[in-house]
Amino acid sequence: MSSPRPVEVEGAVAQELPWLGALELAEVPCDPALRPRDALRMRLEAFSSSFRGPRAVRLREEPVTGAYRRAFRQVGLDPDILPTPLEAAARARMIEGGFRSEGLIEDSLLVALLDTGIPVWALDERRLEGPLALRQSRPGESAAPGRLVLADRRRPVGELFMEPFEAFVPAAGCERARLYAVTIPGVPRLFVAEALEVAAQGLAGT
Repeated sequence: MSSPRPVEVEGAVAQELPWLGALELAEVPCDPALRPRDALRMRLEAFSSSFRGPRAVRLREEPVTGAYRRAFRQVGLDPDILPTPLEAAARARMIEGGFRSEGLIEDSLLVALLDTGIPVWALDERRLEGPLALRQSRPGESAAPGRLVLADRRRPVGELFMEPFEAFVPAAGCERARLYAVTIPGVPRLFVAEALEVAAQGLAGT
């Protein structure tokens, strides 16, 4: 398995938001048809026990969650309206009574998020052309002009801090995935690389 590599940041974005970046991890084995392994389901059950009411209430006070809330605000997102991924997962757990197994990919990404506090997203390698870049969207693209997006050589694959566009989500026939995570102040890049590794291990069944 390759090591995470930095995502290129477009000049205008790098000047305006010099702290913003991302890492991508390519060539990760991926088969959406596989059922989640027992180890993944057991980890979700364990997290269901640890993410109870008091933890959910205090979540925004934790260092990693706090860092993502600040990053959201700096790019124009209100975390009280659009919660950070970990806060959203904690809310879903409270509503559903636990973290439910949804599939190999979903469970692997969720375990990485719950284990590290850092969101990881997966892309279908078949749909991508070249390495990813972090840039502003352009007229005529699927995101509104000026929005911050992750893009391959041809087009955006998803907006910053959001789920990838449906066309790039790993689907039937996917054999390889590309994982990415956003790097922000207050969260060491080593931690982001660890989150990518946790997700990759879940997909690989290790």
